[in-house]
Amino acid sequence: MLSKLELERYFSSEKQIGLIFIIFSLVAIGIACYLFFVQKTDLLKGFAIPLLLLGMLFLIQGRSLHGRADGLRVANVQALESKPGDIREKELPRIHKVLEDIAGYRLLEIGLFAVAAVLAFYLRSKRPEWSFWYGLTLSLSIMAICSHGLNFMVKKQARDYAQKVESFVEVH
Repeated sequence: MLSKLELERYFSSEKQIGLIFIIFSLVAIGIACYLFFVQKTDLLKGFAIPLLLLGMLFLIQGRSLHGRADGLRVANVQALESKPGDIREKELPRIHKVLEDIAGYRLLEIGLFAVAAVLAFYLRSKRPEWSFWYGLTLSLSIMAICSHGLNFMVKKQARDYAQKVESFVEVH
């Protein structure tokens, strides 16, 4: 059953996950810049591009998670105490949308990993002029797995929370 403590816990955890995404993204962006501007080999330049793009994507996603968690926490605690209908009308659809988005991201990550891994395997022993593309596809496959792992963490937490919200809505 959904309680004030459960709401506090969920949104505190969501805020922490946002911080993890921000830290991960800043490390990824830093490594990508180092590989691209300092190492300067074709292989590492290719490796750096997906790392930089994923880092920027996770920075945006992490800032969004971290930034909205407090507002959602306050709004849902108030709704729990005084307007339980708002949880049915606003929070339940929001958490279902989050779960749908995560499912879509996970399918995209699996597909990206499969394509990138096959291409990386194909390009691994090709001529040296293909090393940029080998680095790019290798990095894409690694980034897809890392992203999948982070989204797995988010999905489990969101699914547990959604079940509590659904049980609350059934009672009220």
